[in-house]
Amino acid sequence: VRASTPLQGEGLGVRASTPLQGEGLEVRASTPLQGEGLEVRASTPLQGEGLGVRASTPLQGEGLDVRASPLPEGEGLGVRSFPLPAREYISIENPISEERSVLRQTLLPNMLDIVAANVRYNKRVAMFEIGKVFLKRGAGEMQPNDLPEDVILPLEPRHLAIVLTGPRDVATWQQADTSPMDFYDLKGIVEDLGAGLHVSHFNFAPTTHPMLHPGRAARLRIGEETVGVFGELHPLVREKWELPQQAVLVGEFDLEKILARTDARFIVKPISRYPAVVQDIALLVDEPVEAARVEALIRQMGSALLTNVRLFDVYRGAPLPQGKKSLAYTLTFQALDHVLSDTDAAKVRDKIVGRLKREVGAELRSS
Repeated sequence: VRASTPLQGEGLGVRASTPLQGEGLEVRASTPLQGEGLEVRASTPLQGEGLGVRASTPLQGEGLDVRASPLPEGEGLGVRSFPLPAREYISIENPISEERSVLRQTLLPNMLDIVAANVRYNKRVAMFEIGKVFLKRGAGEMQPNDLPEDVILPLEPRHLAIVLTGPRDVATWQQADTSPMDFYDLKGIVEDLGAGLHVSHFNFAPTTHPMLHPGRAARLRIGEETVGVFGELHPLVREKWELPQQAVLVGEFDLEKILARTDARFIVKPISRYPAVVQDIALLVDEPVEAARVEALIRQMGSALLTNVRLFDVYRGAPLPQGKKSLAYTLTFQALDHVLSDTDAAKVRDKIVGRLKREVGAELRSS
């Protein structure tokens, strides 16, 4: 299905004629991204049940392909000692092969198998999958819509997995960015997913994980709840899959938790006819202070006049004191009903700086 018109970006329904989506289901373009010439290569069985369509729309708009992988996998060769499972696997009584002898607890091993097969022929691979994983229940563990007799069955939450590797764009006769994708490409896709689903309080925190490269991994949180992990694949894991020596970006997320936090109703802000006032501030903070924490405080104090916050520089080193770093932000102020003066914007900025000093000990850098 190729969405080539801007109408899909306006939230108009497109009926799919494929057998997987032909059960009277409707794919809706919830963001303008799907109108950018996206292509759906394959649909997962879950889409045939009307599941995951809302989450897959923003991802398809990012140029990612949909992939479906087998539900069973193997404890040995199939998962290749993948360092994730925290529970005992659920075994299949009559598996078709040893490699497909247990039910999966994560989507990524099969996804990496697909990437390993494709990257031999395609320099750029960018794909995602929405599918169920199968977890043995702990005592008293339940999931939505469970019946009393379901306690003997595994939990079947939906997960979302994303894998990226290779150049940002495929080389063409036009100018293209062929530099390799990195951690921030994946982070941007996750941010767009949150925006497309209208999830409030999306934030990130550094983390360590045995499958991910140290220093290039993060947790996705909604509020204080962790809903996924993503980053660059650890070189040792990459070698297990015989992938080329280039960055492989992976992420897996609990889609049930994300969709449970989506805003069914959200405010659409009008566009101001009056010019914006743009000001930069540089803040000196202690090294442990997270930039996300600073940005959240800026937005809280910015009132309705603050329309955008963007971190554009992080600096460590001389002449800053040891244990300190500088965070520089661009603040955009704009009013809906009048022309905003520099003085008006400065008053709001001063309130922001005062709050940051009280909460995180931030100081305004003068140079």
